[in-house]
Amino acid sequence: MALICLDTRAVLGPSGLHRYCQGLIPELAAQAPQDQFVVIRLTRASREPFSDAPNVQEVFVDGVTGTLPLLFSRGTLRRVFEEVGTPDVLHAIFHVAPFGLRAMTPRPRKVVVSLHDLIWVSHPHQVEPTPVHAAWRWLLGSCAIRHTLKLADHVLCNSAATRRAAGSWIPDDRATVVHHGVHPRFIAAAAVTEAAAPVIAAFGVAKRYKNIRAVVEAFGHLAGRYPQLTLVLIGGDGGEPATIRHLGLGSRVTITGPLPDDDLAALMRRVSVFVVPSIIEGFGLPALEVMAAGVPLVVSDAEALVEVTGDVALRFPATDSAVLAARIGELLDDPGRAAECVRRGRARAQQFTWQRSAAHTLAVYNALLGRQPVRVTL
Repeated sequence: MALICLDTRAVLGPSGLHRYCQGLIPELAAQAPQDQFVVIRLTRASREPFSDAPNVQEVFVDGVTGTLPLLFSRGTLRRVFEEVGTPDVLHAIFHVAPFGLRAMTPRPRKVVVSLHDLIWVSHPHQVEPTPVHAAWRWLLGSCAIRHTLKLADHVLCNSAATRRAAGSWIPDDRATVVHHGVHPRFIAAAAVTEAAAPVIAAFGVAKRYKNIRAVVEAFGHLAGRYPQLTLVLIGGDGGEPATIRHLGLGSRVTITGPLPDDDLAALMRRVSVFVVPSIIEGFGLPALEVMAAGVPLVVSDAEALVEVTGDVALRFPATDSAVLAARIGELLDDPGRAAECVRRGRARAQQFTWQRSAAHTLAVYNALLGRQPVRVTL
């Protein structure tokens, strides 16, 4: 039996990291019933367990989320290890681990880190509102992430694009690409309901690299040609209320606010075209969920989105809203092409499962513990 500690303190509420834990942890427990998994969570986090399997224990600790608190949280981990035992593997679910981890007592035998992206380092100006904040984000990301990758015995990269971005920060023999999976609820949503009028949808995350302005501008290009067309921004306005007002489109734009996953899956049943316009992504889980749900998809030319969607989605240069409008129009005007996009998307999504992600993650654990070799999958 191995004791695996999963440090999920960076996860508070709904997010890509939360989805990662929801998908991965139950499968780890199911595929390795002989091992014991301890999930470390903040007391401020949701009390809904990631898994109710008998070999999963959740330990709640005080603290605040954020990069700096994580970097200086060695004492918190030490207290957890004194309570539950010295872990054979500590898996940092987020790519920031405490300073001095290797010098602490007790200390984990092996450390695994999940690297989700390097956006703080490569595109800090797309994360922060001012040059000063962007410079601080770059410095913090460069130091914190590089430190964490250096101390890891093995790094799980969520895409080949992320692995390439990390470059020489990770030796080849310490990195494995392990793609994310898709939750069955989105596959179950695949019986698409015909909407009374065409609907474009996107996630309205208010981060500049999510590039929601391109979607709003593309909708502006299309609004006159398709008088019944509406736009749904899921979760928020993407930081673009001024653009929506300037284009005079407010009455045709719906902003849902945060949606539970079941409601999100139901909404996808009536979407005509979904857009994932990000300038950069580490993986692009929304694109995978859209394909699984059977919705025609347009994505930007960001490397990770191309990797995940293959030849399924229509693409556009991330900075060109006119081309995005043209791609959306192609799907609205050609039901046959849209149907083919749906068919190919569902088939593509079936290649990405949490069962597979967990199997490759366990292979890394086992190799580090001398139980079986690592198998690298792209």
